[in-house]
Amino acid sequence: MHDDSTEADVELLDQAYAMELHVNDLMVRRRLVQMIENHLRAAGENLSLSDEDLKKLYQQKIETYTRQERVSFTHAFVSQDRYAE
Repeated sequence: MHDDSTEADVELLDQAYAMELHVNDLMVRRRLVQMIENHLRAAGENLSLSDEDLKKLYQQKIETYTRQERVSFTHAFVSQDRYAE
């Protein structure tokens, strides 16, 4: 059962990153921290990290947590002759 839960968490994490929820959503960021803490506990590592340590780790791996901005648009042309009354 633990494997199913872990796989589901990984899938949800991937979806959250794809939607960039970790950037602006405080609840998502808190949940990500909880997931990381749970993962470390499950791995048997009891690390006590200060806020400063976490900030340093984040800055070292910032490319992992950020993505370049993307812009897209759709342009639709409608013929007036085709839909004339």
